[in-house]
Amino acid sequence: MNYEPKGRWNAYGVAGTWQLQGNRLLTTMTEQEDDDGELAKLAEPVRRTEVLRVVSPSEFVSTGEDGVDYKYRFCGIPGQ
Repeated sequence: MNYEPKGRWNAYGVAGTWQLQGNRLLTTMTEQEDDDGELAKLAEPVRRTEVLRVVSPSEFVSTGEDGVDYKYRFCGIPGQ
């Protein structure tokens, strides 16, 4: 997952927008890779809300609406 400062995110074959509301991360998937490997706009965006918990300065855990935890670690910024 790559979260860009201006509210965009992307991952393997998908992209969209994000915003923080307190400890909640609201993401909307607006694009998905098509058969040609290009990102294409979705007819219906997919929205997700996750609750964030900071574990350390470089790690956080997000808990989705389904109760599943995802662990993230800051890996640095490419080229810096």
